[in-house]
Amino acid sequence: MAVLSSNLVLVNHKGEISSSLEDLIGMSLYAKIQIQSSPFKPQLLFVLRDQTQRDMKIFQQQLNRLKDNIQTNGQFLQMSIDDELEMKHIVLMPGAFTEDTNRDYGIVQKWRTETFSIEINKLRMNVFQNLEEQMNETVNMTFPPRNSSNFMNLRKNFGVYLYSKLTTNWKSIDDLGEGLLRCQSLYELSVQNELKSIAASIIVERQNQLQRIGSDLI
Repeated sequence: MAVLSSNLVLVNHKGEISSSLEDLIGMSLYAKIQIQSSPFKPQLLFVLRDQTQRDMKIFQQQLNRLKDNIQTNGQFLQMSIDDELEMKHIVLMPGAFTEDTNRDYGIVQKWRTETFSIEINKLRMNVFQNLEEQMNETVNMTFPPRNSSNFMNLRKNFGVYLYSKLTTNWKSIDDLGEGLLRCQSLYELSVQNELKSIAASIIVERQNQLQRIGSDLI
C-alpha cells in the first residue's frame, strides 16, 4: 500500500539488506504494476538500524545486488525496475542506546547516544521535506499557482485527498482478488506463471488431439 500511495517509502529494517526485503519489495513492485494506479515513481529510503560499521560502500553493494535479483526474478514482468521504483538512498543509523558497567555501583547503565539523536533529526527533516514536496506537487497539479484560495483550501484538505487515494487503492487490490499477493516472492510467482503456461499448452494440445480423433471417426 505504501508503494502505491506515497512518493517516499521508508523501509525501516534492522541489520543488513536481506532476502526478506527483496521478496517484499519484489511483490510490492508486482502489485504496483498490476494495479497501475500510481503515475509517479516512489522513492524507497532504506533506514538500516543498529549499524556499528557504517561503511556506505558495503550497503550500496547490497542494494545493487537486491535490485539485480529483483530485475532477474521479475523478467516475466517485462519492465525495468528503475522505471517503477527509485532505490538508491540508504540511511545508516547507529544504535539508539549504549551501555557500560559502572564499577562504583556494580550495575550496568544504559543511555541514549548523542550520535543517534543527531542522525534521527536529520532523517526527520528529510521525511518532512519530502512530505512537503509531495503536498505541493499534488496542489500544483490540481490548481494553478495563481489561484491562492483554492491552493490553500487543498493544502488544508490534503488529509481528505490522501484518505481518498488510499481507499481507491484498497478497492483496486480487492477487485484483483486474493491471487494478487498469494505468492511470497517474484521467483515463486514466475514459477507459478510458468506452470500455468505449461498446463494451458497441454490442454490446448489435448483439445486439438481430441478434435482430430473426432474428425477421423466422423
